[in-house]
Amino acid sequence: MNWKLRALVMGLALLVVSSAVQAADLELYVKNRPFQGATLTRGGQLHAELGSLLQAIGYSWTVDGTRVEISRRSGGGPVLTGSGLQPCLDGKPLALSLVEVQGRSFVSLVDLARVMDLSYRPTPALGIADLNVPVSRIQVRATPAASDAPVASGGTTAADSGKPASTSSDKPGMVETDGTNRLSPIQILKTDFSDSTTPGTSFVGEVRTSTSIRNGSDKPLEKVTLRLRLMNLANEVVHEWVHPIGLMRPGAQVDFTPEPPVWYNYNRIQVNPKVVVEHQLQTDPEEEAAPEGQDGGGR
Repeated sequence: MNWKLRALVMGLALLVVSSAVQAADLELYVKNRPFQGATLTRGGQLHAELGSLLQAIGYSWTVDGTRVEISRRSGGGPVLTGSGLQPCLDGKPLALSLVEVQGRSFVSLVDLARVMDLSYRPTPALGIADLNVPVSRIQVRATPAASDAPVASGGTTAADSGKPASTSSDKPGMVETDGTNRLSPIQILKTDFSDSTTPGTSFVGEVRTSTSIRNGSDKPLEKVTLRLRLMNLANEVVHEWVHPIGLMRPGAQVDFTPEPPVWYNYNRIQVNPKVVVEHQLQTDPEEEAAPEGQDGGGR
């Protein structure tokens, strides 16, 4: 009788667990790449294993007892096991409820995106869900040739179309252009683009793009940064490659092809390329100050 009773108890326990935790009903992509960690559905929400998820986003973490200190710098961290874990960011506890399954901690994608300012978009019609880092949080590695190149700024910059250009409030003396800003001599020579995505099919499209820009001025441009973006039909950035250039001499041309050269369109959405170049604002020779002590009409 004992073994029958034990089997009955185990069966009931398994039934209770299976009713609360189910196999994931959406395939998760993190930063447009298939998520390699474990996922599950609980309470109608997609959950993912916390450690693998932080690793896929590009974050690192340390563990002190039950405290998990998360950093936005890449590097990963130790395996997250045990109960009662408290994730923290910038020294502050995050309002996250973790689900422990077989000794592993899972977190709701909705909750994680909310407390860490991430972009989470489930698309049940396609059976997928996407977790992305907003453009404002994309980190750019400085290069020896452009160690002072600015990191990516948030949002998109609309074409100037001949209107007076404005410089970013947090970047005085800088100007952005898509090739139409009259305060910038940057010329967009060409932008190649191809997308094998076929709407209505289950095949993942391959997007390839590249661009060439030129300094059309007779003066050098400093602190030049090229941003090659993929935009959706709502004019939102869905992906961005950042290429710090630094100094562009007069007439210099820069050809840029992303590495890796393919972006996989797992969402199967329509995207279009957009080139935005940022550089230090040139000084108009007519506005340069006259030598001290002269006003142009002096004796």
